[in-house]
Amino acid sequence: MKKTDELNNALNEIGDDLIRDAEDNVPALIGKKKRSWVKWVGIAAAAVVAAVAIPIGVNSIVRPKNNAASGVDAAVTTEAAAIENSGTAAPGGATFAEGDFVFTGEEKTGFSAAEIGKYYSKDGKGDTGYFDTSGGKGTYGGTTPGEVEAPGDSREDPDTNAEPGTELIDETKTEPETDTETEPETETETEPETDTETEPETEPETEPPVPEPGQLTAAAWDDNAHYLKWKELFLKNEQNETSGKFSGTYYGESGEQTFASWGLDSLNRIEVTVTFAGMPLFDALVTLTTASGERYSARTNRNGIAYVFGGNAGTLTVTSPESSEVHTVPVNGEKEVAVTFETLDDMEKTADVIELMYVVDVTGSMGDELRYLREELGDVIKQVVRANPDSRVKLALLFYRDDGDEEKFRYVEFKDVTDPADYESHYTVLTKQEAAGGGDTPEALDEALEMAVSKGWTTGSTKLLFHVFDAPAHGNSEHQSRLKSAIASAAEQGVRICPIMASGADELTEYTARSEAILTGGTFIFMTDDSGIGYSHFDPQLPDAVHEYLNLLMIRLINGYHTGTFAEPVPWNEAK
Repeated sequence: MKKTDELNNALNEIGDDLIRDAEDNVPALIGKKKRSWVKWVGIAAAAVVAAVAIPIGVNSIVRPKNNAASGVDAAVTTEAAAIENSGTAAPGGATFAEGDFVFTGEEKTGFSAAEIGKYYSKDGKGDTGYFDTSGGKGTYGGTTPGEVEAPGDSREDPDTNAEPGTELIDETKTEPETDTETEPETETETEPETDTETEPETEPETEPPVPEPGQLTAAAWDDNAHYLKWKELFLKNEQNETSGKFSGTYYGESGEQTFASWGLDSLNRIEVTVTFAGMPLFDALVTLTTASGERYSARTNRNGIAYVFGGNAGTLTVTSPESSEVHTVPVNGEKEVAVTFETLDDMEKTADVIELMYVVDVTGSMGDELRYLREELGDVIKQVVRANPDSRVKLALLFYRDDGDEEKFRYVEFKDVTDPADYESHYTVLTKQEAAGGGDTPEALDEALEMAVSKGWTTGSTKLLFHVFDAPAHGNSEHQSRLKSAIASAAEQGVRICPIMASGADELTEYTARSEAILTGGTFIFMTDDSGIGYSHFDPQLPDAVHEYLNLLMIRLINGYHTGTFAEPVPWNEAK
């Protein structure tokens, strides 16, 4: 028999008793015989009792804690005692009012129901624990039987004789049972307090700054200028005999892999200085051919220096687009070589050109900083044009994502951005880029670099590729080989890659970025947390690197590569 039927029967018996008492006692009180109207008085009294008792009784026995629980049998069969405000759990993750304690209907395996009772949730959202009804006491709380007392709870012990699954009535909480009286009071009392106290405090802290130039911070590091420290990242340190962080393994797509598997050999370097009449010769091509026929090439920078990686023995061949001379130098372990040209051809002076390319990862993970990067990169071009009035400044754009994305690549050809119309055209494309796609962590980085170095770079120009990214390439042999070839091609053309490592990077991303830079004679750039913009940035542990504003850092590097003289970095908190 259902509990509602039992209650109705009990109430009917109460009504009959009231009628009999009325028939027997009322006439005696008024000194008259029993009449039919007395019966109706008894019936009315019974009706009043029923009107009050039925909703309370039914509510306490079967009322679910949430409408989502309708249709679920509210009676929970267990020997454990219920505590106040407990009820059956609603299916489908229903939300319960604060302070409600509900059964999930699952007994803790290995414990008697009389001792532990039902697994419960404080608010229906995972704040879970157990009832402990041992010793006739219904305490609750904690995630283990030994933590059953809820912290800060001051409720009285519940009636341990109540049936499981019923809601016991707390006399101190009878008023909240009336929905129409308590809910409006709660809304009018609590909401204004929240609005006036919390919102003014939290909004200024969470509101992001408006994207504009001169906000992002970064640091630059030239591993060719600190070559011995670079080698220590791969070899055992002579002082403590420990291997460097790039000497071992990393966890890649297919499990553990070694950094060496990428084939980016930067441990065998020959520094070649090329001059004419005591002056540095720019853009001379230096090629090392090993005994096995392998070739490694690089071009001299504005200081006449080329870094050739890949071997330490063979024959060096040095040529220049400004001379018909060809110099060959045998090497066998030499680390530094000097080559002097005697004559230059009577040629027209090479145009003074700065060629820049932005290669930018625009996958979803770049979303925290891309809006700011767009403004920074646009400002850099303006400032470089202003600082080099006698030079042509050309810019190309390449945005990339990954396999499966609708727009995997977006390339915009070189344009002379000293022309305001061409600058606005490129700037419009840049500012419309949105972070989306990507899926897994690795991206189409190797394909993007392969595409970038194959574009129309001009011989004799200052060539810089700023690669902005936060994740490495895919790690299988095909992608590793493509990345190696792209970097080698950049070095042969004299394209200096200056990678900018964004937030969310890891050790493999650092390895990729620094390898791109050192093998092409570029500079490694890593963004920092000083700005407070974006997620946390990976720390490459370079304490001597000066933290600057990103746009000023890039301008400093561009002007330095173009003139051969690099300005000193200015700390971001000292910059005006």
